[in-house]
Amino acid sequence: TLFEVTSSTYNSIEHSTDRIFMSLAKLDHIIWKVNTYLSVAKKEPAFKFVDHKNCRLGKWYAGDGMVRFGEIESFKLIIQPHKIVHDDVLKAIEILKTSEIRGDGLLDKEKDEIIQLFKQVEVASEELFLFLDKMLEESLNNQKDQQEDREKKNREAKVERAKEQRRKEREKLMKKQKKEQEKLDNQQSQYDELSPEKKEEEKSKEEQGIEGFGLNPQLEA
Repeated sequence: TLFEVTSSTYNSIEHSTDRIFMSLAKLDHIIWKVNTYLSVAKKEPAFKFVDHKNCRLGKWYAGDGMVRFGEIESFKLIIQPHKIVHDDVLKAIEILKTSEIRGDGLLDKEKDEIIQLFKQVEVASEELFLFLDKMLEESLNNQKDQQEDREKKNREAKVERAKEQRRKEREKLMKKQKKEQEKLDNQQSQYDELSPEKKEEEKSKEEQGIEGFGLNPQLEA
C-alpha cells in the first residue's frame, strides 16, 4: 500500500541520516584525539578540554540521541567508554599542566602515566565505535521488526474486513431468503384456507398459464 511504501522510504532515509551522523561523530572523535595527542606533544592544550557530557557527542547523547535511540540497549552502553575517554584525557592534561607549573618538564613517571592513559583512551574509543555500530544495527533491526509487525497487522485487518464483508453478505442473503420464505408460507397459508372448489380453480389457472393465486409461487429475484 501507499502507507507501507511511504513508511519504508521514511525508515530508509532515517537510517541513512543516522549512519551519516555516526560517521561524522566518529570523525569528530578521531580529530579530537589527534588534537589531544598534539597537545601533549607540544606541551600545551590545542583547545578547551571538556568532560563527556559537554562535548558534541555528549550533548547529542542527552538530547536527540536519547529521543531517537533511548530504548536501544547499545545506546545505553555508549556512556561508559565515552566517559573513560574524556576522564583519561583530562587526567593526562592535568599531568601536563602540573609539569608546566613546576617548569621542569614531564618526569619519566608522568610520561609513563600519560602513555598508559592514552592506551586506555584507544581501548575505550574502540568500544565506543563498536557500540555506535551496534546501536545502528539494533535500530535498523527494530525498524524492520516494526515494519513487519505493521504489515502483519495490515494483512490481519484485511482478512478481518473480508470476513466482515462475507458475514454481511450472508446476513443479507439470509434476510432475503427469510422474507421470501415468509411470503411462500403466507401464500401457502392462504391457499390452505381456500375451499376445494377454489383450489381446483387456482390449479386450473396455473395449468393454463394464467396468473392466479399461485400453488407453486416462484422465488423473487
